[in-house]
Formats: sequence, C-alpha cells, structure tokens
Amino acid sequence: MKPSFNPHVPLLARYLKPQWPRVSLLAVLILGQIGLQLLNPQIVRTFIDTAQAGGALAKLTGAALLFLAVAIAGQALSLAVTYLGQNVAWTATNGLRLDLTLHCLRLWFPGGKHKR
Repeated sequence: MKPSFNPHVPLLARYLKPQWPRVSLLAVLILGQIGLQLLNPQIVRTFIDTAQAGGALAKLTGAALLFLAVAIAGQALSLAVTYLGQNVAWTATNGLRLDLTLHCLRLWFPGGKHKR
C-alpha cells in the first residue's frame, strides 16, 4: 500500500504559509549547507593531489585555508539552519495548538460563548 501525503499538504500549507519568507530562507540555507558539504571533499582531493605531485607550499597552504574557511562556513550555516528550522517548527506547532484549543473550547461551550 502506497502512503499518500495529499490530505496533509493543505494542513501543512495552512501553518507554513504565514511564514513563507522564513521557510524560503530555510530552504536556501539548507541548499547552501549541502553545497558546502559537497565542496569540502573536493578541496581535500585537490590538497592530496597537490601534495602527492610535490606541488608548491603556497598552493597547499591555500587549499588548507580554503578547507578551514568552508568548514567554518558550513558550521555557521548548520547553526542557522537549526535555529531557523526550530523557529519555524515551533511557530507552526503553536498555531496548530491554538486552533485545536479553540476547537475544543467551541465543543465545550456551544455557540462559542463561555462563562468566566
């Protein structure tokens, strides 16, 4: 049996739509993080190939510094993705909780009027 996500898409869209700028930024940050993760092994490959070929020390130093810069940038992006992802998730979850609470209160107090 193939699972279907179609019934859940409108529900997800309802709580993420008000946050579309943050969700878009999150998508861009995730793609950037993936790009940096793909770039780092290429830098290591260049470093190893240059070292085996007896390349210049300046080129090896440049590759090492580039590796460190990409690794630090990757960690910074990872931190930003974690923070923004949790912020989006908490905001959407709180909206869902609010709607659920209001729904339960309407069931408890018909007509939406309740006594204090």
